[in-house]
Amino acid sequence: MESLPPTPILGFNPDTLRDVRRQFDLDDVAKIHESVDLIEAWLQKQDYHVKKDYDRKHLERAIIFNKGSVEKAKSKIDNICRFRALHPKYFGPITREQRLLYPGIVDCILPKMTSEHERVYLLRNDAKKFEHGLLHYYKYVIALAEYEMAHDYNNGVIAIFDYMDVDMFVLMKHTNIVEMHLALMIMTEGFGMRVKGLHILSKNKGIGVVVKIFKRVLSKKLANRLQVHKSFDTLYDYVPKDVLPVEYGGPEKSLRTLYEDNLNEITSQKFQKHLIEMSKAVTNEKLRRKGKVGVSTDNDIPCTFGTLTID
Repeated sequence: MESLPPTPILGFNPDTLRDVRRQFDLDDVAKIHESVDLIEAWLQKQDYHVKKDYDRKHLERAIIFNKGSVEKAKSKIDNICRFRALHPKYFGPITREQRLLYPGIVDCILPKMTSEHERVYLLRNDAKKFEHGLLHYYKYVIALAEYEMAHDYNNGVIAIFDYMDVDMFVLMKHTNIVEMHLALMIMTEGFGMRVKGLHILSKNKGIGVVVKIFKRVLSKKLANRLQVHKSFDTLYDYVPKDVLPVEYGGPEKSLRTLYEDNLNEITSQKFQKHLIEMSKAVTNEKLRRKGKVGVSTDNDIPCTFGTLTID
């Protein structure tokens, strides 16, 4: 790709394409084309991969999201295709009505990148319980990841979870840890999302206990990147104010407005067609040769995040 055109929900810094490529020693365009050629050739040889024709920009993003490594990109493509085959309910088109089952959760990908070309995901939750479970929320977030694979070009993701108005003990009581674990595996081991920071906003007295529980089950690297903030002031030490919504002290549109922008884009007819097309990117496990490394099934997912590898 020669440029990064903005989308209705994603903006880029003027130097994002150059800087991100340079960081991974890919500022030579010929080397990028050669790397994409290698993945295309590899796909053609994998009998168990149902979909073999990918947009070259998609494959370039897979390489970028895996720090320029062709072999890691192959592994993640293999993983996400197997995830789609084994857990189809987490993938595919999602309707506006399904996302609106969670009125207490307002989230979005922020349009402006940090100066380091990192993308920021922000969620505010004031729900007391989830009568419908969280499956459709996870499906929506996975659709957001599909959107990033189709359009983004980042140097990692920073996630912010605003739990200022929720009792963390109640939240954990209504959270299915196995579903959460699988969703995280899909995001990191499937899409190759590089989590650069994980920030929780909470004044709740129980947050310390909850964080201890999380730190026991998160990978050591991600646990070390988990920060708790009792106010926005300390959050600004990690996330620049100028990328944040107005109610978080930044110049951006309100979180509610950005959420609506995201929702409109993800549930648009055009992107729904893309999700349908990507649903074909699965593996036929009956054809997979013995010894090929895969991902977990519903029956062998451990109730821990410890197996996650976070960049």
